[in-house]
Amino acid sequence: MTARPPVRCSLALTALVAACSGASRRSPPAASPARVEAAVDASTPPADAASPAGRAAVAFPPCRRDLPPAAALRLDETNAIPEMPADPSPALAAACRRLTAATAAHYRRVRRGDADPADFQSRELGVCLAAGRGAWAFEVTALRVGPMVDEVAQTYEGQWRLVYLDPAGRTLPSPVSGALTLRGQGSHRPARTWVIDVDGDGVGELRFVSETDWVEESFTDGTWVMQARDGAVRPFAPLASVSCASPADVDGDGRVDFLVPPPYRIPAPGLRDDQTLTGLSMVLHGRADLTWVADDHVAREFVRQRCAATPEGPPFYHPSDTTPDATLDDSITRLTCARFRGVSVEALEGALRAELGAMASPTAEAEMYGSGTLAGTVAALRPEAPFTVEARCPP
Repeated sequence: MTARPPVRCSLALTALVAACSGASRRSPPAASPARVEAAVDASTPPADAASPAGRAAVAFPPCRRDLPPAAALRLDETNAIPEMPADPSPALAAACRRLTAATAAHYRRVRRGDADPADFQSRELGVCLAAGRGAWAFEVTALRVGPMVDEVAQTYEGQWRLVYLDPAGRTLPSPVSGALTLRGQGSHRPARTWVIDVDGDGVGELRFVSETDWVEESFTDGTWVMQARDGAVRPFAPLASVSCASPADVDGDGRVDFLVPPPYRIPAPGLRDDQTLTGLSMVLHGRADLTWVADDHVAREFVRQRCAATPEGPPFYHPSDTTPDATLDDSITRLTCARFRGVSVEALEGALRAELGAMASPTAEAEMYGSGTLAGTVAALRPEAPFTVEARCPP
């Protein structure tokens, strides 16, 4: 796979760096750890000390009555962006058939016994992915018989490349290609996440990942957003460095917004050491000039509304052996929202230590944090929030 620079997204008044790692309780053969950084301007209030009663006194900023009413912005992350429909010309349809036939020929040539390589693909290799007037495709350029796994499982190895097929049936190559592994468990291949018309030109942009499947889950080690325009395929510049972006029209203005993780990757019980939870999403608000901002009034209100529905805490954490995932997610959200509300990391550390001490168990830290540690959680909370949100006073 072609090496890529660190994931960075420069957004108007703030710099946000976000990448994500799947939350899984199983490990693939060789998963690449994700990184999260943050570089933003924000201020935090003074630290609060832990209370002697076994709970920390965490100070939250006072509510403000001069904020606009909550109904001023009705934000909904479930407002879906439709994917591009198929509208192929006869020439494009013929080109797609040739592409699929070439892939099938690769599979027939290397097949060994009952291990058909077609059974191990993502069903998106060698087929056209509708993009309005054109189509995207992951073309199989080479395939060979690989080693046996545990002397019973056949592996196939090869190469793929991303191409765009225009309405005239011409194939436009892209600068993105990579290695391909097909087998019963642990296949490594590209996979589409969405094709939507981000820029309004009638041709869908493609977001895809390089992934490894393992058991019933998948793990990604690369993300791309690509654009076909003026006879060339290139990264879509405004989103070229945005990772883990899910499209939605949160404010209903007809433009594409993106949901992204906050700058907090918090270790949680039962996960691999390189896998974490983030609690809630932020939004990159799309504007008419094809820029996306993470700190305008829509982006801030999006976080404020979601944190307003989250108890301020404590408690911030729960023992892992008695906590279902929903409660664990709630705990992570409490911690994340506390940072967005301006609570200092020192105050949260005091609260977490008080909760840990109240358990009065020699194995409390292992029960509370699983393979992680309290120190790891505190370190994950240390980045400043991209902005702080203030609570409205109750009526």
